[in-house]
Amino acid sequence: MVFEMPVLLSQITFTLITLATTYLIRYTNQDPNPPKSEPAEKSPANYYATDTTKKDTLMAAGFYLTPAKHINAITLVGIAHALLALPPEAQRVALCPNYNNAPRSGTVFAWNLYTTFTLALLWASLLLRLAAYSNLGSSFTYFITKPSSGLKTTGVHRSIRHPSYTGLFGITLGMVLLFFRARGLIGCWLPAPVAYLLEGLFWVWGVFLVPGVFWVRVREEEAFLAEEFGEEWAAYVARTWRFAPGLI
Repeated sequence: MVFEMPVLLSQITFTLITLATTYLIRYTNQDPNPPKSEPAEKSPANYYATDTTKKDTLMAAGFYLTPAKHINAITLVGIAHALLALPPEAQRVALCPNYNNAPRSGTVFAWNLYTTFTLALLWASLLLRLAAYSNLGSSFTYFITKPSSGLKTTGVHRSIRHPSYTGLFGITLGMVLLFFRARGLIGCWLPAPVAYLLEGLFWVWGVFLVPGVFWVRVREEEAFLAEEFGEEWAAYVARTWRFAPGLI
């Protein structure tokens, strides 16, 4: 016997989980320890320029490709997606004119294997990034600088050197899988060819551009840490992985 959740309860729980996910996406794409003073010009390059920083391509140029730069828009999309899941499927077409025309459109607005997997990926990634926030404490910043508490090699950093980036990659992929599909919100008002083109662009952004920008950041960050911590850093690198144990 397969347990099936009542339709209304299913819609409510999906909406609430999606809203909570959106909130955490927003929270984990904000600097938990921003600089206390702001320079006159608030470009990313100037905002994060301090005497303790080194070369930082991410904040100087690549920031515009990151989820953090567009977090307000992402938040609105997440809220809209959650709310669109709340009405009964028969009434959803009033809010999403192309709903019945999009192939398998309902699959991203209700509980099923696809959305369960996607939300599980998002929450695992969000919790990993939050764990990195907690483990580094005041040393976690969006710019490259010497950690105030020294080199962290315990907790979530025991086996992987950049758990916050691993989490961010999973968050970005999860957002594309859930929010930016032609069968989902972006297909509600756009012709199918345009919606699929936008979905393709989001895939390029999530799979290539964001990881590419942060790969450059990782190389610059590790060069800085090697200079600051010398042999301690070399020993740490020798026994850890960058992003995932046993993989990379």
